[in-house]
Amino acid sequence: MLCTTLWSTILASSACFTIASATGLHVDRSRRLVGVDALCGTAIDPSTIAAFRGNARNQPSTSSILARRADNSSVPLPIDVYMQILSADGTEEGGNISDETIGKQFTVLNEAFLHVGFQFRVVDIIRTINERWYHNLTPGSSIEEEVTVLRKGGNATLNVYTMGALNTSTQAWGSVPSELQYHSQYDGVTINGTAFLGGSDPVYGLGRSMIHEVGHWFGLYHTFAYGCEKSYDYVDDTPIENQPIALGGCDVGRDSCPDQPGLDLVHNYMSYSSDECRDSFTPGQVQRMREQMAKWRGIVYPGIVVGDIPDDV
Repeated sequence: MLCTTLWSTILASSACFTIASATGLHVDRSRRLVGVDALCGTAIDPSTIAAFRGNARNQPSTSSILARRADNSSVPLPIDVYMQILSADGTEEGGNISDETIGKQFTVLNEAFLHVGFQFRVVDIIRTINERWYHNLTPGSSIEEEVTVLRKGGNATLNVYTMGALNTSTQAWGSVPSELQYHSQYDGVTINGTAFLGGSDPVYGLGRSMIHEVGHWFGLYHTFAYGCEKSYDYVDDTPIENQPIALGGCDVGRDSCPDQPGLDLVHNYMSYSSDECRDSFTPGQVQRMREQMAKWRGIVYPGIVVGDIPDDV
């Protein structure tokens, strides 16, 4: 495993923009979820949802999932990972996460994705000392654009950036595969060291925030949406769920949309439950991840036919 240290040259530039997906729904890098602090900065822009309500489903159905499921391989497909460790001063206290901690975090990640059919291998750890980047990296900021100079690999390569941004509730965010059409330089996952495995966050320090964000990178959205009328995660077996009113916890039996079938998936990795509560993906989420990886990243799980993958409409 290679490990290099990069002293960065600051590039004076600015970026704050809206990324359009293939469906016309927007992923707005500068917005947070309405009604709750955005622990995760990956979200569909609610201002564009009204125009697409006719395309969203009213209730879950498993028929389309079961027709497309492909469980034809016991050998997981490899995903190369570049770890981009930002720090303020090169010390662990300043954000320089150790190789040992990185290894343990990827053990947690690989355990979660084994049944999805993928495994992650860290091919390089790149350590960048830049106090300005470390303390100010947030989605939609000029710093986010500057940090893109670090990105390595192509569409099938995962870049994970760690930081220690201050004065923000956004702990992490991940790009979704369809964004590659518009701004591939932003592709990857970013996570605050407090939410990394062993981090200081008492609710999100068990390493499952990484699973959540990599879920976005594989094509998943949150299990919750904006109200109880429709669902916007493009997965048939996740019950319609309203946005959470609080972060963390493990409110088993919660039913935020009592007029819709099913209970809230509090144990789902794509929820905002506490790390100790999150432990699963649904079969429909697994199928969507395999399909999105094949369609946008060119990593085709056995049995997936790219031409049969439905569009997000």
